[in-house]
Amino acid sequence: MTDEESKLPTVPTEPVEGEEEEIDVSPFMDYLQSPQGHEIASRLVGIIEEVKKVTLNKNFSHAKFNRWMEAGVIVVVIGSVVLLSIMDKLNPTVGMLLGSVVGYFFGRHKNA
Repeated sequence: MTDEESKLPTVPTEPVEGEEEEIDVSPFMDYLQSPQGHEIASRLVGIIEEVKKVTLNKNFSHAKFNRWMEAGVIVVVIGSVVLLSIMDKLNPTVGMLLGSVVGYFFGRHKNA
């Protein structure tokens, strides 16, 4: 290269933004229409459905456990308040602490 050629601007070989190369997907579509391609696609869809089913069941059992936990905490807090009130030991600090516990269990999943 001469000095003049090295000073010339180079032309980019990559496609300019907005000018995307077209990808030919017809061989892939032809394969999917074949018996082997159809079998692979069917198995893939089956796997996705199984994963979805397992995820939904897991989320349901987790939500059910959380509801039982919330109900248990509320029953314990109400029982504690009643017992402390009967014994005349309920003071504002304990009331605020128990209210905070109940508020935490009601509000912990609302932000997610």
